[in-house]
Amino acid sequence: GIIFVANGVYHATTKENGEASSLLNKTLNLYALSEDIQTRGMKDADVDKRVRVVNYSDVVDLIFNEYDKLAWI
Repeated sequence: GIIFVANGVYHATTKENGEASSLLNKTLNLYALSEDIQTRGMKDADVDKRVRVVNYSDVVDLIFNEYDKLAWI
């Protein structure tokens, strides 16, 4: 899965021209951190429907319970 954090949350939204990031076409579980979305002046509703909006607690659960490997890029 991919968790969009910091400026990465821009990949989780549909752009003004209606286009979406190519990352949203991946057959993965996609998540975006709500706090980072709101910090950038967006709303959770701005996030593409293929992306699940999560909070910090959810991210911790995902990291420790759902995935065996983690890469920060």
